[in-house]
Amino acid sequence: MAPPPPPLAASTPLLHGEFGSYPAQGPRFALTLTSQALHIQRLRPKPEARPRGGLVPLAEVSGCCTLRSRSPSDSAAYFCIYTYPRGRRGARRRATRTFRADGAATYEENRAEAQRWATALTCLLRGLPLPGD
Repeated sequence: MAPPPPPLAASTPLLHGEFGSYPAQGPRFALTLTSQALHIQRLRPKPEARPRGGLVPLAEVSGCCTLRSRSPSDSAAYFCIYTYPRGRRGARRRATRTFRADGAATYEENRAEAQRWATALTCLLRGLPLPGD
């Protein structure tokens, strides 16, 4: 018996964007944030037939932050999420996912995009209204 579909409000995308991975030579990802989860889909080098870890429920997310590269010439900003997913035996272990915001030409624009995602995720985790709502 299939579970009931989630309510429309729970699956409505709040943010959507394309990010690189850390380190910089890794694959690219499409991220979609809803009120219930962060959806992660690998885009390049090729989309996965069976995505692994593609859905991160917000109940497993403990926090997030934005980071800057050590290299002053790097225009990318980084968006990092901290999760505690359940393991095979039910125990939780910390996992960190870092995404590279590199869609704009300047660091300030990339940092603003990474900060927008961090702010939205933090608001959802704390039960606060999203900025601009």
